[in-house]
Amino acid sequence: MFIIFLLSGSMAGFLLFVLAPYTLLYFNDFYQLPFFHHPILTGFGIVLMLSGIALFVYCTNIFLLIGHGTPAPLAPPKKLVVKGLYQQTRNPIYIGYILILFGEFLFFGRLLLLVYAIVSSAFIHAFVVRFEEPRLKKRFGKEYEEYMKRVPRWI
Repeated sequence: MFIIFLLSGSMAGFLLFVLAPYTLLYFNDFYQLPFFHHPILTGFGIVLMLSGIALFVYCTNIFLLIGHGTPAPLAPPKKLVVKGLYQQTRNPIYIGYILILFGEFLFFGRLLLLVYAIVSSAFIHAFVVRFEEPRLKKRFGKEYEEYMKRVPRWI
């Protein structure tokens, strides 16, 4: 179970956080679109990326230890996870993803990475609202509905 999660997660992470941004860097430079560079913003980008990675690792461990599963749909948690950061926000992993994407934008300073971060954030929000939340309501029932009343979706 964990091996499947590790492999599928690594592939998805590579596509979303390495291959797509690298391709956008190439196109941004090829079409001579705006870019900027400032050491303070570059440093802040590093902080955002590392924070996003730390959120993902932290939440994955909570899913493994408390939920007895993973964040991946192939091996979902058996129990609803409402401990740790999940007491503050229902979606800390997605917040981590968004931090990574905006961190990449600040680190590389390319306009297309900003567009990618914004579009990805909108897609994540739509995915959570239209797919994930209804699925979790169906799976965990009243327990999830009560959780939704107590804890905000994002911040």
